[in-house]
Amino acid sequence: MKTENLIPDPYIEIGFVIKTWGNRGHLKIKPSGSDPDRFKKLREIAAVRNGGVIGQFEVEETRFLSGSVVIKLKMIDTPEKAQYLLNTFICVDEKEAVSLAPWEFFIHQIRGMTVVDINRGSIGTVAEIWEIGAHDIYRILTDSGREILIPAVRSIIRDIDVEGRVIAVDCPEGMLDE
Repeated sequence: MKTENLIPDPYIEIGFVIKTWGNRGHLKIKPSGSDPDRFKKLREIAAVRNGGVIGQFEVEETRFLSGSVVIKLKMIDTPEKAQYLLNTFICVDEKEAVSLAPWEFFIHQIRGMTVVDINRGSIGTVAEIWEIGAHDIYRILTDSGREILIPAVRSIIRDIDVEGRVIAVDCPEGMLDE
């Protein structure tokens, strides 16, 4: 679902529209990142599909519903209008981004980074980030097209150089074997 360059500058992905909800045009969002509370302060969003902004909307209402966020956008007042926004990324301008704690990163910062094992050299590129609970999983694609899954835990991830676009890892023996 998420690959490099789907979100245009200067936007940051904060969620993905998974379905419509109710009969007044609400949208059910799968939030990205570890802070769904950010939606409480949300005033304006951009809807992004296929790398382009398809609309900018004011947020009218926000609810939290079993791990998801339900939002109501101004001018989206029917299920049919909401249907148009299915399978879009919900984004905010990076100027509106929340502050992150040390060792927290935005998905767009990690996606596309080169991954280098401190003992074995270059592994590949981060193709996707899976947010699965206790920690994320980085899906790495090697130059040969092989897929490697690396848990984003401090015992493996040794350094993340956002400006240099490199993640240094120390993978346990066997993790990189075919």
